[in-house]
Amino acid sequence: MGNERRIGLSLSGNIPLSQLSKLAKEAEVAGFESLWIHETYFMRDAVTQLAVSALSTKTMKLATGCINPFTRNTTVIAMTLATLDEYSPGRFILGIGTGYPLRLNQMGIDLLKPVQQLEKRIEEIRQLLRGNAIQKGAKLMFRLPDRSIPIFIGVRKKAMLRMAARVADGYIAAPAESIQSTRRIVSELNSNRPFGKMEVASNILTQIAKSEEEALEIARKDPFVTYMMAVLDDRTLTESGFSLEDREKIALPYMKGKLEEASSKIRDEMLQSFTAVGDYDSVVEKLAEFRKAGVDLPLLLPIKADVESLKMIMQITPYYISA
Repeated sequence: MGNERRIGLSLSGNIPLSQLSKLAKEAEVAGFESLWIHETYFMRDAVTQLAVSALSTKTMKLATGCINPFTRNTTVIAMTLATLDEYSPGRFILGIGTGYPLRLNQMGIDLLKPVQQLEKRIEEIRQLLRGNAIQKGAKLMFRLPDRSIPIFIGVRKKAMLRMAARVADGYIAAPAESIQSTRRIVSELNSNRPFGKMEVASNILTQIAKSEEEALEIARKDPFVTYMMAVLDDRTLTESGFSLEDREKIALPYMKGKLEEASSKIRDEMLQSFTAVGDYDSVVEKLAEFRKAGVDLPLLLPIKADVESLKMIMQITPYYISA
């Protein structure tokens, strides 16, 4: 599995549904194995986007990447998965995590004991999809999936990684991991895996342009990239060869709302470490490095989601497969 040249596309809630339908079909035709939709809070929800994508595609795997069981009850998640699977059996993957505490707090949700809660709720989802009752009698009352729906967990802290290794079918790495941090995460997952090797998918911030200089500037000016550079944790920074000062130069103006100043402080070396940017050859080379670090399925997460950038990403598959 790990030596196959598999590739997926990862999107968030910033593309209108009318465009997403066409984009999903184009991705399938281009050879992308799967489409992963991340639920970005206060934007378009992931489930509706998956349903629209299912209508315009036939074979491509479709995944949430990620939703959480706190904004959605576990019974509702199981109902959703079974409904989607009824329409197009065997294509869906549940990507699940704990969500961002800040956003959950804005919705009035307190995240207590997240490791235990996430593990408990994943088991509830599995039980429901097998036709069993949970809680006080909740049980699905329509067609159940013919096969087990894979569950991938997207988490970062050590206790969460140990739990993911025990209970998940696969792991989803967050955007802005470096080769070094990816290698460490894969090692931690596999060392805690009671059976076999953990399948790893990784969200990789990607920008393809005619030159590396152009791609770097697009990435540097992107608000989400700036945010990710401002919140990199200490361990990821240092193991990737950067100092805490490198982050603070970005974080201090960012937290004051000075986005332009914050983005100007992002060094080229940081972008080259935590993203895949450049021409086709450069990006394919970076994806190969992630594969060597233990990633089975690179998920290209477009930095700029305009028509031209998405078109260039769609054209990467021949370069990637033949490399």
